[in-house]
Amino acid sequence: MDSKEYWRKREEENLKHNLKTEAEYLKTINSYYDYMMDQIQKEINGFYAKYAKKEGITLAEAKKRVSEADIKAYERKAAKYVKEKNFSAEANAEMRLYNATMKINRLEMLKANIGLELVDGFDGLQKYFDKILTKRTLDELERQAGILGKTIHNNAKAAHSIVNASFHNAKFSDRIWMYQDMLKAELSNLLQIGMIQGRNPRVLARHLEKRFGVSKADAERLMRTELARVQTDAQLRSLKENGFDQYEFIALGSACDICKEIDGKHFDIDKAQPGGNAPPMHPNCRCSVAAWEDDEEYEAWLDFLNKGGTTEEWERLKKNRKTVEKSSENGTIKSKNATSYEGIPKKWKTIAFVDNVLKNTNPGYYSGDEKYKTNCTNCVSAYEMRQRGYDVVAKASTGNHYLERNPEEAWVHPEVEKPEGSGLEDILNAMKQLPDGSRVEIAVKWKNNASGHVFVAEKKNEKVYFFDVQSGEKLSPKIFDRVQNGETRFWRIDNLEPSDRGITACEVGE
Repeated sequence: MDSKEYWRKREEENLKHNLKTEAEYLKTINSYYDYMMDQIQKEINGFYAKYAKKEGITLAEAKKRVSEADIKAYERKAAKYVKEKNFSAEANAEMRLYNATMKINRLEMLKANIGLELVDGFDGLQKYFDKILTKRTLDELERQAGILGKTIHNNAKAAHSIVNASFHNAKFSDRIWMYQDMLKAELSNLLQIGMIQGRNPRVLARHLEKRFGVSKADAERLMRTELARVQTDAQLRSLKENGFDQYEFIALGSACDICKEIDGKHFDIDKAQPGGNAPPMHPNCRCSVAAWEDDEEYEAWLDFLNKGGTTEEWERLKKNRKTVEKSSENGTIKSKNATSYEGIPKKWKTIAFVDNVLKNTNPGYYSGDEKYKTNCTNCVSAYEMRQRGYDVVAKASTGNHYLERNPEEAWVHPEVEKPEGSGLEDILNAMKQLPDGSRVEIAVKWKNNASGHVFVAEKKNEKVYFFDVQSGEKLSPKIFDRVQNGETRFWRIDNLEPSDRGITACEVGE
């Protein structure tokens, strides 16, 4: 199964699960609105029962001064809500606003009492949103850890950061209280017009239900959009934590034309932009993302997962390969007696050790194909395998080869050194301590240039030589004059087992 099919299948199954949980979430959100509407309707009915005459209530009557007893009753109710409800900071701010702006007449007192119910209801909504968004984030972090193998350190802290992040210049809580402000203004206008037109409570109730219906729809849309946002953020953070640099966009459900247009395309994780190239692309977006990498071992890993294996088992299988045969004298691999590795393709043949290993490592270099001039990481793997007696050559470079960014991943458990300067002196000093025949892989970045190179240092007859195994040429130590300080890494390779990535960097020689 290829990566596209594998990830799409997983994300489709996850969407089915999410749709079920979201249906339950909507029931709870609707219950908050229903309770608020019931309480507000009671306030309106009580107001009419107290002040209305047979012909209804006029605006003039509604604006008469309220009694001291009613003021005290409101203050007691407000104090009780603050004490018992454990309001959020946003809710307490709303309470102070109501208290500061309340004018002492009957209509304003009604609005203030309605305001208490709105603050109570929307405070509950905010806390519920925080709960379900945090759960979705933690669930997604755990789901990704189950797929990818490595989890984010301190999930709770990461979840809090994701849930409370700004999206299009506002947090989820900002939008919830914006809906409260909108509903408050609508209800104020509804009451004002109702008094002017002399509407009875039953007519007001019908209009009240319509206003609440609009606010419910806003909250439902916000829930779906924010759940998609936190899930995507958790996915991307997990992918980055596990060494991926790119992700694939996966259009799911009844995807719109906007999402279908970028379905299957891949983007840099560092350049992910919800609404631009990552979900949610729009309100109610159901789409997802997945890991993307152009690498053979990556496809083999996905195939292993699809057959029921886990990433942890996959890593354990790699670590349990037979260790390479080492020389009893110096701890290096014997080049003339090639070791049989578990995982090395059976079609690889062995050759007698000859002195043209350097020239034969990358025969495509002079073919004119640029892909053989940007495959230095593959060349190091092929060079080392030829030194061990395998008749292999370097594969051409691919557009997104993982080893181009992480060349040390061609080996199992490399001990990577990162010196502060150009690295030349550190490499020479390190190789003094190594036995004759030792080989070291070196990765550098050039000065004033975003690109870099990978080559080999080898100890022969107590001397250190540098080889560009891509071009087949010997290098002068002066090459390090071109290297950025602090951008050199090196690790010994002749005593290491190749990883699957290192193996797939090679192909059978002709």
